[in-house]
Amino acid sequence: MLGPCTCHECVKHRVTHGTRTYDENGYDPDGYDVDGYDVDGYDVDGVNALGYDRDGNPRNVNSGELNLPELWNAFSGTPYAFLEYLRGITRDADAIDEITFCDHCLNPNWDDEMSSTGNELRVCDSPCFDAFPCCDDCDKRFPAADLNGVADGNAVCDGCLENNYTWCENCEEHYADDSEHNHEDDDYDLCCDPPQLVFAARNDGCEPLANDTRATITLPAGTISAEGIKAIQSYLREQGIFVYRDEMAGLGDQWQTKTGNYAKRLSRFYYQTHGTGFSPVVMSQVGCIARDHSKQVDVEIEITRDLNQSASAFYHDDSCWWGSYSESRCALKTNGGYGIRAFGERGNVSGRAWVMPLREKDNGQLTPTFNTMTPDALIVFNGYGELSGYAAARIISHMAGLTYRKISFGCSPMYVNSNSGYIVASEEITGRYANTGLHLDVPQHSTLFPR
Repeated sequence: MLGPCTCHECVKHRVTHGTRTYDENGYDPDGYDVDGYDVDGYDVDGVNALGYDRDGNPRNVNSGELNLPELWNAFSGTPYAFLEYLRGITRDADAIDEITFCDHCLNPNWDDEMSSTGNELRVCDSPCFDAFPCCDDCDKRFPAADLNGVADGNAVCDGCLENNYTWCENCEEHYADDSEHNHEDDDYDLCCDPPQLVFAARNDGCEPLANDTRATITLPAGTISAEGIKAIQSYLREQGIFVYRDEMAGLGDQWQTKTGNYAKRLSRFYYQTHGTGFSPVVMSQVGCIARDHSKQVDVEIEITRDLNQSASAFYHDDSCWWGSYSESRCALKTNGGYGIRAFGERGNVSGRAWVMPLREKDNGQLTPTFNTMTPDALIVFNGYGELSGYAAARIISHMAGLTYRKISFGCSPMYVNSNSGYIVASEEITGRYANTGLHLDVPQHSTLFPR
């Protein structure tokens, strides 16, 4: 392409050199200079030499010039669609393959600016990884919500807590296994004989599960239960975040889809509708609740009232129910309650929880019953090991064909961990006790069964 002649006559009258004619300012009849840019510096496609259009949007830029957070915040599609969009606006589209989404804040970042946490999350170096505290036991970084406080004031990850610490029922704290703290209690003794050793419970339409008979219970994985969705909604409400059930229904009930796990999808939906996403702490807790309610449960269990076995036979060697609160066992089995135990692949006890069947009196109050086949409700509490958290409640609710919900719970004279349990019942009953909780006062040696 030839430039304009600089002689006086040519500049004055315009002349044609080659295939284009340029005026005295160096522009052809279409308004473009020899480099193809108009007076504002944009080509025929409206893109300047830096690759941006007239509105400041990237159209043909080098990948290194992308402002990933700004572009992602303005984008309304999925992560996959976002990466495709970036490939369409960059000169070096292959470089987009080096972009990864942070598992914590959900923002995109370059691979060389990402790090792995102790629980194998890939997160951006800043702000997430730099802000994560270290486990005081293994020195690996974790989201703060994934660390657990222990007796010496340190915070440790779940793996270290499980492998290197023991829960003391008397102190209600975790102590390092190599500490000098003594978990032993020499006051263990046998409690009274149960009034009804032989009983059975519903088992999801199968033959009733008889006492001291092992059976494998399988719950599907990957699908968040209705109770889990409610638990997430309840937690968000406590944080001042209001997402309605019909809005959540639009996200589906699968833990993982091609657009991300449930916590990420929910956070992105909330950002799109309210202009702000979830904090890392909220994200972590939503993820924990969703996972607890969507894990596959394929576990061998057994129900029993034979509580005169050792504490180790019920998973927790140091349980205060065999020590300073041994009256708890008497109260449980003489008021219709029983234990549920889980077993590992080698037949070892891998978890336990306590279960109390309840009936509804004429005044609507719940009271203990020995009717284990058709109770109006059950309360599940003091879960350990494989039956800790929501696990035992999911199994019992699955067997009974009922729903479940976490509530505040107390039952004197029993010792109840954290003053909470899981009520398994109809929607109507679980809803009734959601705010008030359930607090019982029962005899240590009840005459309920003979009566």
